[in-house]
Amino acid sequence: MSKIIRVIGEINDESFAIFSEQLEELESKGKTVTIELCSHGGDAHAALAFSARMRRSSASITVIAYGYVASAAVLILATGKVRMMTKEAWVMVHEDSGTLEFDSTTGAKREVDQFIRMEEQWNELLALYTDTPAIEWSIMHKDTTHLSADACLRLGLVDKVI
Repeated sequence: MSKIIRVIGEINDESFAIFSEQLEELESKGKTVTIELCSHGGDAHAALAFSARMRRSSASITVIAYGYVASAAVLILATGKVRMMTKEAWVMVHEDSGTLEFDSTTGAKREVDQFIRMEEQWNELLALYTDTPAIEWSIMHKDTTHLSADACLRLGLVDKVI
């Protein structure tokens, strides 16, 4: 029996907490879980938490992308055991962005270096979960790339277009 968790809206610590609680409840019942995903993205660190939680789940997780799945939400889509996308949906990937808060040149460099490490980690994770090498994900991120459902299928980001 499959149960549905809806991840709609911003990806952040609060949405992760809700998601993790819902997933824990379904895991205790030995369920297969379907995640309905529609999100413009949000916090990259929260997306990493979603991905790790999904990867460590005892449930079999299917993700279905609806509408627009962008930025931080793309990693959630990629992490599913089975990944599907409606033919009307779009995915968007881009470089990490944010404001730099520093009080010295050294502090600025430290923050920029961390942004670069996160980008590299992100590209490696997407390469792990798809049929596309990290270098190609890096290029798509730098170019801010919008992907149709068919393009996502060719990249191995989804297994099926529905």
